[in-house]
Amino acid sequence: MSDIRITLFGPLTVRVAGAVVELRGPQPRAVLARLAVAAGAVVSTDRIIDDIWTAEPPPKALGALQVHISNLRRVLEPSRERRAPARVLVSSPPGYALRLPPDAVDAWEFEALLRAADAVSEPAERARLLRAALDCCTGAVLPEFADTDWAATEATRLAGLRAGAVEQHAAVSLELGRETAVIPELERHLAEDPLREEAVRLLALALYRAGRQSAALAHLRAARERLADQLGVDPGPALRTLEAKILDHSDDLLGAVPRPALAVAQPPVAAPRHHATLVGRAGELGRLDAAAEAVTRHGLRVVWVGAESGAGKTTLADVVADRLSTRGWAVARGRCPEVDGAPPAWAWAEVAQALGDPAPAVGSAFALAADVAAAVRTVSVPLLVILDDLHRADGATLQLLRSLAHDLAQRPVLVLAAYRPSEAGPDLAATWAALAAVTVERLELGGLSRDGITTLVRDHAPGFDRDPGVIDRLIERTGGNPLFVTEFARLLAAEGAGGTATVVPAGVRDVLRRRLSRLPGAARTVLQQAAVLGRETDVDLLLTVTRRDEDEVLDGLEAAVLAGLLDEPSVGRVRFTHALVRDTLYEDTPALRRARWHAAALAELRRAPAPDIAALAYHGLAAATPATAADAAGLAHAAAQQAMALNSPAEAMTLAEAALRMTDLSGDAVPTTEQIRMLILLTAAAAQGGAATRARPARARAVALAAGDPELLLAALTSYRAPISWTVNGFDNDDTAIEPALRQALVDFPDADPAMRVWLYVALIFEKENDAAAYGMAEVLEWSERALTLARDCGAPVALCAALNARAYLALGPDLAAEREPLVAELLSVAQQHSLLGYEALAHWFLFLCASARTDLSEAIRQADLAVERSTSGQLAALVQVVAVYHAVLCVLAGRLDEAEQEYRRVAAQMIETGMSNAAEAAIVFELVLAFARDDLSALADVMLGVHGVYPDAMVEALVLCLLDAGRGDEAETWWAKRAPVRRNYYWLARMALLARAAARMGDVDACAAAYDELVPWAGRIAGIDSGSVAFGTVDEALAVLADALGRPADAARHRAGADAVRAATAASLSSRWPAPSGGSGDAPGQA
Repeated sequence: MSDIRITLFGPLTVRVAGAVVELRGPQPRAVLARLAVAAGAVVSTDRIIDDIWTAEPPPKALGALQVHISNLRRVLEPSRERRAPARVLVSSPPGYALRLPPDAVDAWEFEALLRAADAVSEPAERARLLRAALDCCTGAVLPEFADTDWAATEATRLAGLRAGAVEQHAAVSLELGRETAVIPELERHLAEDPLREEAVRLLALALYRAGRQSAALAHLRAARERLADQLGVDPGPALRTLEAKILDHSDDLLGAVPRPALAVAQPPVAAPRHHATLVGRAGELGRLDAAAEAVTRHGLRVVWVGAESGAGKTTLADVVADRLSTRGWAVARGRCPEVDGAPPAWAWAEVAQALGDPAPAVGSAFALAADVAAAVRTVSVPLLVILDDLHRADGATLQLLRSLAHDLAQRPVLVLAAYRPSEAGPDLAATWAALAAVTVERLELGGLSRDGITTLVRDHAPGFDRDPGVIDRLIERTGGNPLFVTEFARLLAAEGAGGTATVVPAGVRDVLRRRLSRLPGAARTVLQQAAVLGRETDVDLLLTVTRRDEDEVLDGLEAAVLAGLLDEPSVGRVRFTHALVRDTLYEDTPALRRARWHAAALAELRRAPAPDIAALAYHGLAAATPATAADAAGLAHAAAQQAMALNSPAEAMTLAEAALRMTDLSGDAVPTTEQIRMLILLTAAAAQGGAATRARPARARAVALAAGDPELLLAALTSYRAPISWTVNGFDNDDTAIEPALRQALVDFPDADPAMRVWLYVALIFEKENDAAAYGMAEVLEWSERALTLARDCGAPVALCAALNARAYLALGPDLAAEREPLVAELLSVAQQHSLLGYEALAHWFLFLCASARTDLSEAIRQADLAVERSTSGQLAALVQVVAVYHAVLCVLAGRLDEAEQEYRRVAAQMIETGMSNAAEAAIVFELVLAFARDDLSALADVMLGVHGVYPDAMVEALVLCLLDAGRGDEAETWWAKRAPVRRNYYWLARMALLARAAARMGDVDACAAAYDELVPWAGRIAGIDSGSVAFGTVDEALAVLADALGRPADAARHRAGADAVRAATAASLSSRWPAPSGGSGDAPGQA
């Protein structure tokens, strides 16, 4: 039994714990009555406002409604604690509902008893239940609201149910032989509604059975006359049959009485647990079901779901979660924060928490990966992991995804990874490539069909779905985006056909602004303040930051929840239902006000015992003024250090750059030593993030500032600490102060820590290697020997890997070729022994090049895949590019030149975008490979001349071949005379093959003889493939060309036979990848 009793029959009354409580004013009474009439269903705020204010609602109607709701809650739940969730008058988007048992409202109890009676066959029990139902009807329904449509409609409905109940009770009473008791009840009933034929029939039958035949016939005749006079109709078959049987004294009249039909409403039900609903995605759900089935058979699989903002990727994930949960799957979700201020890899911390780990190790990427893996292994059923908003993922999040995909490969785990394609960066693209083997689906969610749009409009604005014009305009303006359609439909329902919503706004933000404008002003302000705190926030924090009355804040949040702009993911927290809602509010808030609110949030967060460093930096940067910029710089620096510790170099780089901007804003408030440390951190982050073009200027600036501080100078000079697989010293390098500073440091600090001296040597090697390759390798080779000796003696694994990295990199040229594989083997061993993932990936990359040099293509591909698998977030994009470039090389070798061209150009664009050193020059080299394979370099003559206008000694042999193919022999002669020695680096063999052809075509016998002698030891190889990025024919073919030029036909024939053997072996190796060469130049494989 409920301690609340509400009566709708007769005057509206409310009793709580047996005592009548006063509802002051007509509007609160109307609100309660309107919700009671809904019988537990949710009534939208718009519907309540329209029903209560029958005239034009006042401008602040929603605010007034919230006040009435608050007052009613105090009446209905007087003992409810402050801020405890309401249990009787509840908020449920898009409005409110009463949550009471059936016996708490007389009208509800009446209908519940009717349903119970309808389900019972035993006459006495039916009679008891019907009598109890009729006892609930103590008067007219809501007479004080009789002039309102909603109350009048309900009164009519309940009156019809009551009339049917009277007749049901009369019929069962006749079954029980209670004719005498039935007669007066039916007479009163007919007095109220004389045209009810069933009541006439039952009364006549009761009178006949009571021995009053004449009275029975008199009632039948009177009914006939009333029907004819008032309606112009004859009595129905039931009355005519009864009259005939009475006149005939039929024995049937003494038997059972037919049971009248009873119209019974469905019972009111409490709102079910929220289940996501999805429109128009049946095909996608089918493919996801198939992916789930594959997981149960084969282990971990990944599904990528790409969709732009509002297209429904999160809703699709919710529906999949619901479907799989009903099949016994476990579900864990993590979301990449859509605003700054969260710790790196936060999505995985949420997954770990969802799997039962109360305190995952958010301070360490490796520890967090272990925590997540351990939590997954405790799950005994298949697991769905939803990673939402991966376009916002930091490097640590993506690295953990790759790592866990490898570590949990045999577990039944389906990873549903959702992202926005337009915001996907190179790291995410690289992750797609890295996880290609376990990816089972790539779904792209487009716009809804016309049927889907119509369904959404029907759900949110019933009636408007039948207007083809509305649907046509929505299709034109929204492109079928579900969020846009839904928001417009809600606006349409709120403003009505006469409102401005009949004209589709230009964008979804305009729709949201109009919906927000319907909220009370105080509620909009509260939402703007919540938007400053992020997509999701703690209500207590919001209360502190807003410094507003608690009820005012809570009322504002509740209004937003009811309007579908916020939801409540957990007790005490609110979350914007879509990032666009938060973004619209945030961007529409004046910058000055935003900054003040950020400052208030910062002050409050600082009071926490263990404040979140990333959140402090987010608010500090957003609130920064010249007076507070130094503090913001310190916060950003600390957050950058945290990001580096979590292997998130991209996030660290962004934060370090922000910290440096704050130092500029602060004037002289940030000490120079602190600025140097920020620059050192930026250099390290950019280096580990693969952004050499951002690392080098930061290092140069740090070195310049640290000139008077030996300790900081050493740290600055050696701040570029990352595995290096590509030159970091571009042709356009103007850091002329770095090399002499490094040389001087080695002289000035002979007693420095041995590991530090290793790093000085390594930095000097990579600063000088580009020039040394051209002008002499002896010095850098000596440095690499010293670095390696120091590193092996000092016992510092990272320094040893760096020294091995430098020596192995130099060994990519011809001078240390014999050392290459032993060096790489040692590098791999040390990296694996000390769990140095970045250097382990680098070792596999070197092994990939070693296998390529041997023309062992299958092993090369295997090692490249291992390099990608082991890569850190900063390495991943570059290594995926390496694999893509190698695919282009293999296409060239297979004669698939159109495919090679497409791949080369795609990767070149990515290299330029990500800031790799010499990326533009590499793009030209790729074009040279394609032109060489097509046996026509003429189109590149002017391009190469342009390159040489900037870098005079760059690949002169290639320029000469281009000019010769273009018929420009005189220019070729001029440039041939200007040529410099070929740089002895990773492109040495490729360039020597080109030089051999240029020398032969220029008729330079001395150059031919020198080239022949240098190339002979390299016979049996493909020229350039040891770089992993180019192929300029076989070395044997280049030797044959030289032998012809030198007048040695026998040697030429021998070398051409060798070239044929290399081509045959290459074709056999490629046959498993492509059955036969196709496309492009059929002679291309012959040039391999």
